[in-house]
Amino acid sequence: MSKQTTDELFAQITNRLIAQIEKGAGKWEKPWTTLIGEGGLAVNAKTKRAYQGFNQLVLMFTAMDAGYEVSEWATYKQWQELGGQVKKGEKGIVLVKWGKTYYCQEEGCGYKGRAACGKDDHYSRAAMWASPFTVFNIAQQEGVELPEKADKLPEPERLALAEQVIEQSGAEIRFVAQDRAYYQPVADTITLPKREQFKTPQGFYGTAFHELGHWTGHESRLGREIGKSFGDEKYAAEELVAELTATFVSVAVGVTVEPHIEHASYLDSWLKALKAAPKNLYLAARDAQRAANFLLRKAGVQVASMDEQIAA
Repeated sequence: MSKQTTDELFAQITNRLIAQIEKGAGKWEKPWTTLIGEGGLAVNAKTKRAYQGFNQLVLMFTAMDAGYEVSEWATYKQWQELGGQVKKGEKGIVLVKWGKTYYCQEEGCGYKGRAACGKDDHYSRAAMWASPFTVFNIAQQEGVELPEKADKLPEPERLALAEQVIEQSGAEIRFVAQDRAYYQPVADTITLPKREQFKTPQGFYGTAFHELGHWTGHESRLGREIGKSFGDEKYAAEELVAELTATFVSVAVGVTVEPHIEHASYLDSWLKALKAAPKNLYLAARDAQRAANFLLRKAGVQVASMDEQIAA
């Protein structure tokens, strides 16, 4: 996939996100994170695997914009294999599949493949590659019937899953009667307002997942560079990672996505990071997916269906 094509895709989705943030900047009750999470995780109709990272974000926005009620997607060929046919004139959504090719560095070997050379004392260099593929929503084809809308787990069970994510993380969390929520990297601790300060349980979990997103970036875990002060580019990018982590985790456990308690104060810094370079959104979504999967696996929430190759 050419650099120009990937950059154009990054810019297209980033501009849509910027427009959503700017449109809803003054709306606390219905932020963009709620909107993109309402359709649930986007999955491949044939494999039933959830798309990952940037691709998941692309499909969430597309489903939101188009009003698709079912977030099942597949390539043109996959719909045919399932017994369907994409309707004439329908436009697909371009996603990016990433992979690695290994090249053996030993003189005279000439090995090239999807895994390292494997011969004794041989060193293989890995090169990343990107390949575009196009998917269509189930509403864009005919022949495969829309599935019956699956009943969600009862709310107490969904909230129990959300609580499990917090408890099984192992993070040190302090509850203080204040309006601030934050993660302190040096102490490696999370401080949250007391539960009764939140209007809804979903508001509490959205804020807790945001701070747990930061917590995953510690050098002893996923090792992200978090940034040193409010307003610098890395700090702004990390805030976007944390908010997307909260979105991915909330949708995975089935609770309504609600913003971090200080959501509004971070909008300007997010916009700064997004406008600085369109690729920042791809990088944030990639890191957020890794953070979300880290938390979900620790909690024992099923994430095996999430295929890294579909949307790394």
